[in-house]
Amino acid sequence: MTSPDDLYAVRINQADPRLGRQIVHDPRSRRFAAAPRTTTAKRQNRSHRIWDPHPNPNQVIGNCTGVAECVMGNSAGNRHKGVTLDMQDAVRIYSLATSLDPFDGAYPPEDTGSSGLAAAKAAVQLGIGDRYEWYFGIDAVLDGLQDHTLSVGTWWYWDMFNATSQNRLVRPTGGKAGGHQWALYKHDVSVSKLSIGKQRVGGICWWGSYRYFELTVDDFAELLADDGDVHRTIRANTPLTKGHL
Repeated sequence: MTSPDDLYAVRINQADPRLGRQIVHDPRSRRFAAAPRTTTAKRQNRSHRIWDPHPNPNQVIGNCTGVAECVMGNSAGNRHKGVTLDMQDAVRIYSLATSLDPFDGAYPPEDTGSSGLAAAKAAVQLGIGDRYEWYFGIDAVLDGLQDHTLSVGTWWYWDMFNATSQNRLVRPTGGKAGGHQWALYKHDVSVSKLSIGKQRVGGICWWGSYRYFELTVDDFAELLADDGDVHRTIRANTPLTKGHL
């Protein structure tokens, strides 16, 4: 018998070693929902500037939750001037996150994957963030994206690996390859004036020669509805030393 306060945890068997997001939802996260936007103004085009964490395209560890924390931490409005979190920081976040999740094993030595929730907790414990907040539902996410880069955990489909510089648009088709945590940094409202569902959001991965991709809002909403989650970690106010943590 489960109770409303029980964790919802699903361990995903990743079909590709670059993937690593696990599903862990804590009902208590509802208490830490981001405050709704007070403006009634229409959403505008947004593309948040990000200082690159310089990922290694040949790395195959499933530390995507740590990378998403670093990308979010390197985003304009959340970044410490002169400090760029990098892949060593991402691995450190990931390693701690694997010990915080309710699954057996931890990295190192096991590349277990981790959840967005555990990565947010790890970022706070490591002094990268003061706190984190959650966005529930597509409207809350799109409103939050107006002001911030966000960390998103979703299923990842085989056809979503195929973004190129000529065609960033991908679709959740071809079957599930596993779970992935990625950074949501862009909303293009001008793509379709007829339907919000045809507008596009933009994300960043950390593998391959081209790491940027786009989804229609309809496809993004479908991914969110299937055990997806979105959070924002707010960087700590205490100064960080330039370089690694």
